[in-house]
Order: sequence, then C-alpha cells, then structure tokens
Amino acid sequence: MMELAGIPRPFLSVSGTCQGVELHLDAKTVSFGPVVHGTTVTKRVLLFNTGDVGVKFQWDTTPLGTDFTLQPAEGFVQAHNDVAIELTYHPATVMKTSVIEGLCCRIQDAGAEPLLLNVNGQCVDVPPVSEVLKFQTTVRKAQVKQIKLNNPTGSLWRLRPQVDSESWLLQPQVLEIKPQETASLDISYLPTVCSKNRPPAPGAPGAAPGTASSDTSVAPEKAMLFIPLPTGVAKLYQLEGIADPPTAVADYSREVQCKVLHTEKVVVANWLKRPQRFRVTRSFGTSEAVIKGLDEIDVPPQASRDYKFTFLSYKESVTKGTVTFTNEETKEYLFYNFTFKALPPAIVETIALRAPIRQKAVHTLTIENPLTNRPITLTSKCDSADITLVPPTLTIGPATEGTVSVVYFPLVMRPQELTAKLSHSCAELGEFPYLLKLSTTSPAPEKFVRFQCALGGSQTQTLRFVHFARQATEFACKFQDPKGGVFTKTNGQAVIKVPAV
Repeated sequence: MMELAGIPRPFLSVSGTCQGVELHLDAKTVSFGPVVHGTTVTKRVLLFNTGDVGVKFQWDTTPLGTDFTLQPAEGFVQAHNDVAIELTYHPATVMKTSVIEGLCCRIQDAGAEPLLLNVNGQCVDVPPVSEVLKFQTTVRKAQVKQIKLNNPTGSLWRLRPQVDSESWLLQPQVLEIKPQETASLDISYLPTVCSKNRPPAPGAPGAAPGTASSDTSVAPEKAMLFIPLPTGVAKLYQLEGIADPPTAVADYSREVQCKVLHTEKVVVANWLKRPQRFRVTRSFGTSEAVIKGLDEIDVPPQASRDYKFTFLSYKESVTKGTVTFTNEETKEYLFYNFTFKALPPAIVETIALRAPIRQKAVHTLTIENPLTNRPITLTSKCDSADITLVPPTLTIGPATEGTVSVVYFPLVMRPQELTAKLSHSCAELGEFPYLLKLSTTSPAPEKFVRFQCALGGSQTQTLRFVHFARQATEFACKFQDPKGGVFTKTNGQAVIKVPAV
C-alpha cells in the first residue's frame, strides 16, 4: 500500500503456492493376535497421500522374515488418493510371538520422512477337534456328508479347507461365505481300498514298535479336516471311514440258445492312478456249461477295458456264477453276477426225404462229441414209423465223430408231405433235434407174370409178394381185367391174412 495525497492506494499484490509431499498410514500398529498354526490371516493398512503430487513408495520387507508377507511392496500413489497395503500372517512355529518394530516405508522424495509401522502376532497350537465325522460305505462308492460354516463378520470369506487323506474329497475346494451368512461344505468319503485289506498304521493297537498292527479287527481309516478361518482361529474335524467289501458291479441275466456259443462282454475299470493287472476268476460251479476267457487283463490308469468270455451249454439248464477281477498285489477286486438260462436247442438240420412206396431213401448224419475227457452214448428216436435209425444206439469217443443212417421206407402212399421229429440224445449233451420232411411217390409196377395156354384151357400160377408191415395185415386181392371173367382166384380167398414181421 502507498499513500497518495493522503489517500491509501494499492501499490503491489504478491501471491504464491508451494507443492509439498505428505503421506501417512491409517494405523501405526497392526496386531494379528493369536493365530492358529497352519492358518493365514490378512489385514489391510491404507497409505494416504494428502500432498499435492503423486509419489513412489517402497517397503523394506527384510524384517518380515518367513512369518509375514506384504503386498504391494512398492508402488505409486496419486495425489489425494490412497493405496491398500495387505499384510498376511502365516506363522510356521507354534507358540512363537513375532514382533516387528518400525517396519519402514521409504518415500522417493528427498525431503520426505519415511513411514514406520509396527507389526505383531502370536502363533498358537491347533485347536482341539470340533467334531468327529464317521463314514461307512462300500469301497469305491462315495458317501457324502455336510458341515455348515457361519461367517459372523462383515467381510467376504474365502476358505480353503485342507484334508490330509486322498480318501476324502472336498467340494467346493474354495468355499465363499458372504457376510452374516452360512454355507455348506460337502465332504465325500471315496475309499479305494477295502478296510480289511488296508494295513494298520504303525503304532496301532496290537502293532509292535516300527511295525504294522497284527490286530485282525477292522479299524477305521482316519484323517483330519482343517479349516482355517480369516479371524485367526480354525476348525478341526476328525474323519473316520470304514470301507466295506465291494458289491457286484452289475447283475446280468441272459437267455441263450442251447448248443450255441454265446459271447458276453463286461467293462473292467481301473480306479487307481497307476496301471493294474487283474486276475480273472470265472466261478460258475457247474460242469454242464463250457465257459472260456482270458485269465488276466491289464487296465491303464483311471481307464477301462472290455473283457469278453464265452458261454456254451449243451443242454437246457440254469447256470449261475460270478466273474471276478482281482488285483493280486492289493487284494482289491470287482465282480459281476451272471445267470444264464439255456433254452431248448434249435433244430440242428431239416432233412427232406422222398421215396417210392416200398423203396428206401437213406440220409447219413454226422454227430460230433465235443467232450475231450469222456465218450458219449447217443440214443436215437423218431416219431414216424417209416423211419429206421441205424444204429439206434451209438457210442462216440472223446473229441471224435460218429454217423447214424436215417432210412426212410414208406409203405403207404400219402398224397401230402409229412413232417416228423428225429432226435439223438445223451445225458452229457442233451438232445440234438432234427426235422424230417417226408414225401412218397407211386410205386413202380411189379415184374410181369406171363400166362400161356390153349384156347379153352386154363393155367394156374402162384403170385408171391413180400410183406413189410410190422403188424398183422390183411391184403385184398382183386383183378382189373378189361375182359371180365378171364382171371379168377383158384382158392376162393378174397382176403389174404399175413402175420406181423
């Protein structure tokens, strides 16, 4: 200001600004308190920049050691802004108290003072078991149980439960629980080893020092479920599981044709992460059926292979049994139950025979004995009187063939084709059925009988014919003489009676 003619007048106006750096933390001490061994707790500290320019910062993480982690360790904070610094406490030693005084955060400005932060925490032992969860299921079949977890805080929880056995599966592996809500964790017991085949842990009851238990009782498989909570505490569950022997993978019932080879297929699954070789046992307890297949099968890790075997029954029967696949190393196994019902045999062959009256038609049948250890005796029969089987009884040696002649000898003219049933049977192989189609044709004339005599004279001759009927029969004799009265029967017999053959 200046005075001019006694009046104050503005003379000069001066103004200016100064840009300074100013940072501070929202807390000077971060205390984690007691934290359970094996858990992880994260806390947040805000770094405020209330100055006029953005600056870089860098934490000295050397004092943190192995128990603490800080993120981000360095960065840039804009003017009038803040950055969240996350400190994570993951203690590794029980009953250890960790204290860090003056953890330094350097500001990359020549005139700025570093920021200091105090950090402390205490590692405590695992808490006692909250609950014992008991499972019992068939080996390789899952049993699922649930536990409910509550989040009483105002922040979102992301829990990572841990279990120390591959026999238990957790779903989900990362469990999210919203503030003031409850979520469920699924615990599945999926044993791959039957309890009776699993060796007891060293030191179990009945076990010598450094050896497995000799106790024959089935002890449950045990595991621990550890659920660290963001509050620094944890929940601990003891899991106990008993794996019962497996049940049948499937029960199959089949109807198959007798004397027809049937091929059956089953799926063999490998539940392990390594190859398995299975010994195959086919237990049907009968000698009436022939069951064949490979005695071993190799299955790649966590894959499956088809196993085929054949079934052949020679006669009507019901055959029950199992096909078992056993890992001889681990004694684990799987099996299928089967019931085979052998239906009556189909017609082996249809044979057509045609012959004139009183003449023979012959067909030869070849029959095989598939048994390699004993002979069979076949008995043949037919429901037609015109059929003769030669021989009626036939013995065939092991793994050889025999023949039977089917002789068709019709005695009566039939205008239509007839069918007949023919069968060969034995106790070992059952029945071999055949179908015969029989037809006849008119007989050829017998040989001529010549008469020669003088006019007005007479001549007598005896006519002979062969009688083939198997029972007593009456034959009628008549003349078909275009010149009636020329031929007469001398003995006056209109009917000729003949005995059975």
